[in-house]
Amino acid sequence: MNKKLTTHWPSYARGLKREARKLVEAGDKKSFYMLIDKALGIGDAYYRAQALAWVARRMQEAGYDSSKYFLKAVVTTEKVPQEWKRSEILVNIAYEMSMAGAKDFKPLLRAVESIDDEEHRRKAIKAISRRMAKLGLESRASPEPRASIAKSEKATIEKKELTTKIPPTKNKKESITMGLYNTYAGKSLRVAHIRAIARAAPLCYAFNLNLSLFGFPVETPEEVVEKVENETRVGKEESYIKKLFEEGRLFVLDFPEKHFQSESGELVATTPHPDPRKKISIEEISISNSSFCLLMGLGNQGLPGNILKKVKYHLELTDRNISLETCTAMGVLAAKLG
Repeated sequence: MNKKLTTHWPSYARGLKREARKLVEAGDKKSFYMLIDKALGIGDAYYRAQALAWVARRMQEAGYDSSKYFLKAVVTTEKVPQEWKRSEILVNIAYEMSMAGAKDFKPLLRAVESIDDEEHRRKAIKAISRRMAKLGLESRASPEPRASIAKSEKATIEKKELTTKIPPTKNKKESITMGLYNTYAGKSLRVAHIRAIARAAPLCYAFNLNLSLFGFPVETPEEVVEKVENETRVGKEESYIKKLFEEGRLFVLDFPEKHFQSESGELVATTPHPDPRKKISIEEISISNSSFCLLMGLGNQGLPGNILKKVKYHLELTDRNISLETCTAMGVLAAKLG
């Protein structure tokens, strides 16, 4: 008797993401619509919403209005039964919307407010507010469950309402990101990748840094969290990689020479041999009101020469031009910035 084959929706959704990425340069609107139809056919609501958001982002990058598909993704999350998963996917949608430069986050914020669990709701609001801040938007969202709000008077609601007012980007201290640049060959995630991420995560969390992974063989931040939690000894209660993801501080990006990501800020190359004309100090970075992403090469080769030539700034960590192993450099960098 033949067993009925079932579709593995996570893999199917990731396949649609890869197809959408390839379509950006081609600018084929009809093919994007075909991907949207495929995404709508995914049987699991979580991965259906995820795929819709992925395709919508790439569609926007290709120059087409994809706002209604972001809305479809948000509406789809209502069918995700577990609140922790619903919170997670809403944060993921917010990430894709911010990368696409979307402006209307109201439906997404209403979806977050529908989450009854206070902890999941608060984490989602915080992460989404950070995404909106990158776009210069303000967020107003309540941490109270709908049931509690329904029983309260209007004055009580206003008193308890959590207000996250974010001033325009140019008027506030911007973020600093630790950027790991992958120099390993191959299309699979190595033990060295996972260990480096696992070591970077608590440093970034402890010293209030974001973490960006450039050119890593992974598709999404969720995949990074899963790999690190499953393949290292990171305890569930102390999963700093997951905490970074929940707060919107974990990014998976293409190699910067393909697409310089403003999301992570001005790129700074860490090198033991800085160009004197490009040299910048930790102190200058710390007091600046700009966003910076401090790049470190993961592997024996360090950062490629073309990156060292392209970036505006070089940072030397020891003041003695001494080369440090990547994980050692991460610790020094985090401690000095902290």
